[in-house]
Amino acid sequence: MNDDARDDGRVGTAPPPPQQVSSQGHPRNEKRFGGGTVVAAALGGMVVGASAVALALSLGEAAGIGDPAGAGAEAAAFEAAYEDCGPRDGLDLVDDGTTLALDVQGEEDLGGASYATVDCVLGALETPSRVTELMNSTRALDGRQTDSWDGITATWSYHPDTGLELLLTVTPAGDPT
Repeated sequence: MNDDARDDGRVGTAPPPPQQVSSQGHPRNEKRFGGGTVVAAALGGMVVGASAVALALSLGEAAGIGDPAGAGAEAAAFEAAYEDCGPRDGLDLVDDGTTLALDVQGEEDLGGASYATVDCVLGALETPSRVTELMNSTRALDGRQTDSWDGITATWSYHPDTGLELLLTVTPAGDPT
């Protein structure tokens, strides 16, 4: 007797199980996309992504974003002050030209920049009088002080023995400091 025979003697096969249909009317186990379609979609996505990155980079350069901290004019002013303000002892231009550090002489620390160098640098950077007055009146007990103007941030401390430690940095674009 045939294995497919039923009890009633008829020969046949079992019907396939009913397919479930999604809410969009597609059978759930049916492939909607061929392998080529998936590869083409992935490549298209990569091309669009690469184009978006290239556009963002070009817009960033146009906005000065490729420039360290958007430094443009301030970094140029730092470079000019560094070149024009006398001996370089105690005067350092670092961080791609966005930081000017001054280590000024004290009563016991005779190495470093002179106060004439400080006056030259602050004048070259068009430092407002309010900032220079704050620097001149800083005491050792006051700790580290900070002020900003025109895209430049100054941070300083003073002790009679070690002198003035002054750090001038380009204020990053969008920084409320």
